[in-house]
Amino acid sequence: MNLVESVLFNADLPALVFSMEMPADSIATRLISSFGRIHQGRLRSGRLEEGDWVKFSSTLMQLQSKFLYIDDSSALPPTEMRSRARRIAKNHGGKLGVIMVDYLQLMKVPGMGDNRVNEISEISRSLKSLAKEMNCPVIALSQLNRSLENR
Repeated sequence: MNLVESVLFNADLPALVFSMEMPADSIATRLISSFGRIHQGRLRSGRLEEGDWVKFSSTLMQLQSKFLYIDDSSALPPTEMRSRARRIAKNHGGKLGVIMVDYLQLMKVPGMGDNRVNEISEISRSLKSLAKEMNCPVIALSQLNRSLENR
């Protein structure tokens, strides 16, 4: 999320987050906590201290002028992801600062359910193609299987 934060506040470009794991409000809470330097537990519980309220208010004021798009649809195929990214980029003069995908293994490719390795390869190719088309980084988060290390 720090990369998304950097694009929003330093490069002043729109950021698009596809989160198939966490709901949009949780992502927004993490971003506000990180950028505002507010303890995430206090922010989630609503038990902010006096200094936190100032940070919270300031962070929200700064976020109002930024363009952060969070799509928390589940199991998005790469074609739908590309379509949504194009639509958002079109609204911003064809520019996106970053696209983040959380996380890769939750994506699906219709008609490729029989071989997960080939499906992940196709998803990776599609995301690389999307990065080239949008001329911005696409960051795909993935979960590693460390069971092989234990052999």
